[in-house]
Amino acid sequence: MRYLSPILLFITIISAQSDHDTLQPIRIGLALSGGGALGIAHVGVLKVLEQESIPINFIVGNSMGSVIAGFYAAGYKACQIESILLNANMTQLLSSEIPFGARYLPERQHKQRYTFQFRHEKLMPSLPSGLMSIQNAKFLFMQLLSKIEYNSFYDFDSLVIPFRTIAIDLKTGRKISFRHGRLAQVIRASMAVPGIFPPVKIGDYELIDGGIISNLPVDQLFEFAPDLIIASLTTRKEIETDGSVIDVILRSIDLIGIDDWEKQKEYADIVIEPNVEKFRNSDFNKVKLLVQTGEQAAHQILPQIRERIANHKLEYKRRSIQKRQLPIISQIELQGLKTTRTQVIRPRISSKEGDPLDFDRLINDLMNVYDTDFFEQIDYDLDFNQTQDSVTVILKFKEKTFGYYALGVRYDNFDGVNLGLTVGQGNIYGSGADIRAALNLGNPNEIRLGLTGTRLYNLPLGYRLDGFWRSIENYFFEDRISQYVPRQIDMRGGIFETGYILGKNAFFNLGVTGYKAKYNNYHELIAGPFFRIEYNNFNDLYFPTWGITYQIKGLYSSKAFKATEDFWKLSYFSEHIIPLSSKLFMHPRLEIGISDGRVALSEYFSSSGLNYIGFKKFKFMTEQKLVLSHSFDIKLIDLFNHQDYPVYFQVFTSAASFVKYNDLIFNRFNLDNFQWSAGIGIKANTPIGPMQLNFGYSGIKAYYIDELKISFSIGREFRYSED
Repeated sequence: MRYLSPILLFITIISAQSDHDTLQPIRIGLALSGGGALGIAHVGVLKVLEQESIPINFIVGNSMGSVIAGFYAAGYKACQIESILLNANMTQLLSSEIPFGARYLPERQHKQRYTFQFRHEKLMPSLPSGLMSIQNAKFLFMQLLSKIEYNSFYDFDSLVIPFRTIAIDLKTGRKISFRHGRLAQVIRASMAVPGIFPPVKIGDYELIDGGIISNLPVDQLFEFAPDLIIASLTTRKEIETDGSVIDVILRSIDLIGIDDWEKQKEYADIVIEPNVEKFRNSDFNKVKLLVQTGEQAAHQILPQIRERIANHKLEYKRRSIQKRQLPIISQIELQGLKTTRTQVIRPRISSKEGDPLDFDRLINDLMNVYDTDFFEQIDYDLDFNQTQDSVTVILKFKEKTFGYYALGVRYDNFDGVNLGLTVGQGNIYGSGADIRAALNLGNPNEIRLGLTGTRLYNLPLGYRLDGFWRSIENYFFEDRISQYVPRQIDMRGGIFETGYILGKNAFFNLGVTGYKAKYNNYHELIAGPFFRIEYNNFNDLYFPTWGITYQIKGLYSSKAFKATEDFWKLSYFSEHIIPLSSKLFMHPRLEIGISDGRVALSEYFSSSGLNYIGFKKFKFMTEQKLVLSHSFDIKLIDLFNHQDYPVYFQVFTSAASFVKYNDLIFNRFNLDNFQWSAGIGIKANTPIGPMQLNFGYSGIKAYYIDELKISFSIGREFRYSED
């Protein structure tokens, strides 16, 4: 008997194995619908199927469903797709904006100067083919899929899981089913929602979102003849009338396709419908919640799936994609350049003819070219020879419309409302130069005409040639007593400067300026050379959370240039942003201004108002200055639950002296020579620009004068007089 139990166990195992071998195999196909951000719920469905060891043998998708299905077919697990979505900056990903740090420093400063910017062609407004170009999403797709699609021979049946997606050809209105091609490009075509994203050109096709005809492409699974079809449908049943443009367009597509997706649901054996009623099609920032919604829906339907696959043998086979040898680049072609010169593009391309194709380098080249801000869209195609051992790399460009309007709106309780309008034409003769005319109404009133550039073809040379007329109302703090004397200053003149771009975060400029300043019945001419050195690696222009900046400026006004008087001035500014935690930031600042004591009135140093909390604007118009300031920024919330609109509580302290430095030093820093201030405030970003509300308390020790001042501003600082 002692040997009977092991024998019976062995017989039972063999019998069970025999029963399993005789089970009918079952192959499962999965169809994923579109739905904008709602389609993120598909990731939750896939996570549950993976956890339950339910394999997917074929997968199809449309629009957002095409993104999820395409990545899954390429071999990414559901948790990896979720991680990609969570870690991506969705606002930047769904835009065409160049990453902040990728631009040269002068370009960063100029780009964010105005609140609203529009394109024009021959002064007529030029509308884009979509609200968003999502070029950044295209780059991400390239980075994650380019090697996989190459190693799978651009054949969707050779992916880890066979894959299909659809798009609509704008020319014929036909539904196009894709079985091969560049996976990243095909996915991008399937999600080209009309009015939101521009069409995608593949071969002779001009492609838009397949959801116009079939939002749930279950019928694309028929060619695989799966034994079980599961469909995941992410659409809202309630009608939404107060959403964004994206929500309205995507909801309209849903309504157009109701009859089709009801028919497609009938093709499926099991339909999973995540409850997405509380979400909008534009809720791309709610990845975690949408994934959880998909998980909940999949768990609810699991009993039906288990029942259908019971007594069947599941096929767990997933193809492995083998790495293949890379071809040699035989030629690099540039297509689509109409205005931009090839000598601007070629030096930015590190891929060389005769080198093996390197996808990481190629994509980095495309991103470097895109950073010029000359292009609306950039892509690549590969043309292989018959033996597949060499390839022609075709870089495809769609240039921007280079004419532009820029509109600035700003209010503060010192200067009131300021309006600014600039009309310009960029990339003149393909050189990268801009010619522009600017008008400012408010304080100051200003007209400016000029030519500017941050590069000369491919040389990192900055330059500016400006002529201007300006009328500004200043108030002066005379004889170190708290009395305001108003002065209207009219200025007209010009400026020329050129310099060298020192990497992404710094530049050095030299120039000559000359202008006549008139106040009351007196006028003077300021003319001579100047220089400016600046370093700034802040991670944002208005709301940085780390970085450091240094700025040194100097001017020598000389009678040799026909100036009224000889004088010189130097200024230094630095600020360091130190993150103490994810919500607490320290800002120490130092400002120094020195001169020979003969500075023209229009060139006095200004230290007051919004840059010296607690004092009125122009409270200190002086020939010398030393300002030490410090603040803490505490992040409170994100407006609209959006990371681009942070709200901070601020605490300020400042101490300053405006006496001559030899007096300051020899008096051993007598406290009577210092003014101090402290305050609190709220700083927030808004759709029209930064908003700041400060309550400041200040004192001038020598005169026992204390003041409580409130300062408020909203909008971006676009005024040239504030440079």
